[in-house]
Amino acid sequence: MGAAGTLKSQLLTVGCTSYITVTLPHSNMEKTQREAFRKACKSVRDWTTFFAARAMKYQDDFGEEATTEKYGFIIDLWKEMQDFELVRDQLLHVLMAGRDALASFLAWTFFHLVRNRDILERLKRDIATVPTEGDITRDYIRKLPYLRCCLNENCTPTLPLNLRFTNKPTILPRGGGPDGRSPVLLSKGAGISFSTYHLHRNESIYGLDPGVYRLER
Repeated sequence: MGAAGTLKSQLLTVGCTSYITVTLPHSNMEKTQREAFRKACKSVRDWTTFFAARAMKYQDDFGEEATTEKYGFIIDLWKEMQDFELVRDQLLHVLMAGRDALASFLAWTFFHLVRNRDILERLKRDIATVPTEGDITRDYIRKLPYLRCCLNENCTPTLPLNLRFTNKPTILPRGGGPDGRSPVLLSKGAGISFSTYHLHRNESIYGLDPGVYRLER
């Protein structure tokens, strides 16, 4: 961090989630670096906008049913949000997180399944009801609640820590004061690093056995 600027951090606690406020590393970037960064962000957003707009146009031309077959995920987002910018942003989020995160998620799911043979056998019986002909639609997958439970119970996040930066002065409702329940003021450019590892093992949420692969929860 020496080349990027001095990193000043303060360990805080919000509920049971620890995080660190930091000085935004790229706040001291040269103007050309900031411009290049913004240009790269715009290119990625424009690329995602193109696909979201194409799906919306396809729906206008051919109707919702035909579009759902071709752009199922985008149309599902549209049905839920009814806001083009939100659809575009969610699509971008999935594309950015859909490689390493998905690979890690599937790896940990199989890790748990092969160590819990009774769960694996029941899951196999449920999946055996899926038609062997034609495409498997998202609607049909939703009819497999046991599969959803298996995926939801995979409480090992890809990244043990995550980081977000503020783009304007922000007040968090709690985290300050001796008891951690007072508001916290974060200046523009501050970062918050939160521990998904601890969040997914929080006993107040998951019970006294958060480390056990238990679908009943």
